[in-house]
Amino acid sequence: MATPHASRRRRAPRGEGHLLREEILRACRELVAELGSFDAVSVRAVAQRVGVSTPALYLHFADKDALVEATCELVFAELDEEMQSAVKDLGEDPEPLAELRANAEAYVRFALSHPEEYRVVLMRPPGHVVDTKYILDTVTHQRLVKAIVRCQDAGLLAPDAAPLAVSLALWGSVHGAVSLFLARPVLQEWADPVEMSLAVASVTVAGIAAIERLGYDSGAVLGGDLQAADLAGRLDAALGPPSSVLHDLQPPPLAT
Repeated sequence: MATPHASRRRRAPRGEGHLLREEILRACRELVAELGSFDAVSVRAVAQRVGVSTPALYLHFADKDALVEATCELVFAELDEEMQSAVKDLGEDPEPLAELRANAEAYVRFALSHPEEYRVVLMRPPGHVVDTKYILDTVTHQRLVKAIVRCQDAGLLAPDAAPLAVSLALWGSVHGAVSLFLARPVLQEWADPVEMSLAVASVTVAGIAAIERLGYDSGAVLGGDLQAADLAGRLDAALGPPSSVLHDLQPPPLAT
């Protein structure tokens, strides 16, 4: 029995081929979300979902890799729209840290609301068509770098620090927190994923700023011969004794 998705689609009028391309990308995203990976999605299945022949699909995408790359580009474009909208809500010339937070929060909320797409675009094993350089060149990542440069201009971060290195540290911390909640949803019973992800991002930015002011290389704290007591003494002298920013977090009771 033919499924509704398998019914043939009428040929698009001349000049409206872009509409079919959009349908193909939308169908690919739907199948990825349903099946959990690009590997499980075939070009034939996408064509059937749209209601066109496989050769007709190849008129728009040379091969499956091209289809995957275009789908990832679409996901990144929507993520960037969310981040841009979040910053725009702050008004003209927002405070640099507020801009950084808005970007981070929009990123986290997008990941949590599009978990399957986030997994396949940003949690895929190496060797796929969407490589690291492509991700670093996306408008999404460049928006983060721009926010970091504004923090440097405001004097929060060292002006000679490499924005790419700082962005990778911040992105890595947020991505790690989000990935943990996506991989282990039960953790949401213990902590709010947005608040926790932003707390991790805040600690990362504050930590980089503090380390720079204490005169340490960014890799010295865990990668060198620095002693915990030495670092604690310098931080106490500069900032006072510590107080936990995570004191309200308590694990749920164990199931009996």
